[in-house]
Amino acid sequence: MSKCSNLLRAALVAIIAVATSSAPVWGQDGASDGTNLTVPPADRILTLATFWSEAKYNFAFWDRVDLDWDAALAEYTERALNVGSDIEYFRLLIEFGNLLGEAHTALILPRGLRATYGAQPFIELSPVGNDAVVTNVAREVAGRIPVGSVVTEIDGKALRQYLAEEVDPQVGASTPQYQFAMSLMGEDEQIAGALMGRPGTSVRLGFLSTDGSARTETFVRHPMADFSGADWIRQGRANKPHFEWRWLDNDIAYVGIHVFWDEAVVEQFEQIVPELRARARGIIVDVRLNGGGNSAYGDQIGSHFTAMPVPIMTWTSPKHVAAYKAWGSRRDSEEEYRPYGRGIATIEPVVHMLEPAEGPALTVPTILLQSAYTYSAAENFVLLMQQMSQVTTMGTTTAGSTGQPLILRLPHGVVAGITTKRDMTPDGEDFVGIGLAPDVEVHDGTAAIAQGRDLTLERAIEYLHPRLPEELRSISPLR
Repeated sequence: MSKCSNLLRAALVAIIAVATSSAPVWGQDGASDGTNLTVPPADRILTLATFWSEAKYNFAFWDRVDLDWDAALAEYTERALNVGSDIEYFRLLIEFGNLLGEAHTALILPRGLRATYGAQPFIELSPVGNDAVVTNVAREVAGRIPVGSVVTEIDGKALRQYLAEEVDPQVGASTPQYQFAMSLMGEDEQIAGALMGRPGTSVRLGFLSTDGSARTETFVRHPMADFSGADWIRQGRANKPHFEWRWLDNDIAYVGIHVFWDEAVVEQFEQIVPELRARARGIIVDVRLNGGGNSAYGDQIGSHFTAMPVPIMTWTSPKHVAAYKAWGSRRDSEEEYRPYGRGIATIEPVVHMLEPAEGPALTVPTILLQSAYTYSAAENFVLLMQQMSQVTTMGTTTAGSTGQPLILRLPHGVVAGITTKRDMTPDGEDFVGIGLAPDVEVHDGTAAIAQGRDLTLERAIEYLHPRLPEELRSISPLR
């Protein structure tokens, strides 16, 4: 019998032999901070085996995974039986889910432990090309690490080495650009990030300051609950509203839609539609920091930018029929059943159409701003807007992960997602695992960030200027 088979057999024996735990559900009163080992072997194995089984039948991207999934279960089962603490076990689960390389397919830490391990200093790091740049800080640390500084070391290790060893295995990502962005930002559901750790602990940063000098400073980590109340020097990820809008020069409207998990953004957008119809000569829609939510909200907003039905996506999903699998596993199987026998059958691709909203469409020249943080439902929105002839996308390539996850609620507060829906362009081309490239690529610069400038927004205004009505072109496009 193979090592893999022996380990799987041992896992089944353990499930039968060990009683189900009476330990508290994580997040309830009495739960530990994860430093002790309270999750029994049976529950550890059951959690791994459940995720493994559900992924085997439901994961939509097996063609992209170079992995022996059975051997992975055996390896991680053995490791799970030898952990020394609950937090070591939970981190092992997260690493196991991230083996599949799809950001919506992941095991998520129990909510009760996120505050215990998810603290960060009042510093926001963002990717600028290959650099990790400070894009916002609270005033209490602004004198020690200026906005625009480039972080080169963390706790004495070179930045990329630190991320590879300490962070990346714990951050689910489908593309290199999203991996880098989220490793810098910090993923609270997987308690992993370049600056993340326990509240009250310190992190030592080596960085190139805005004056070119190399400096080292130590910063204390604060609970994420404190971020919204901190005195930030700029508007950034921690203090950005869900929705914002304003008029720029030349009757250009700026509309920032920063989440799609709050239905209120749809209502707020639709409240300004009449004014946009009456006055806007150009529109800039910003989803650079939008991490997604409900794609239906993006569809509702996008429906105001078309006067006719438009195909915005094609999708498919794995298909399992037990009898077909049995027939398809036979040597003399008929051709139609062989995909079921091999576990690669899918439903026929479905084309998703967007119907226009009532009233005149917003057909003026429009720029959509996007970035590597643009993720999930926000990427569906980018794909939708790409189908509109008046829309030009601008910024950097998106995260490259979307699709409907199957949600599993597992023992001890662990939650898992498995991507079941393969979203593609209307032409059937993949973008999950790749990202949606902009029509016009624009990168921020460290000097501009230090000066408080937004180069992508500036470029969008400049791009719109010659496309405005003739009477407005003589007016400077920038304030």
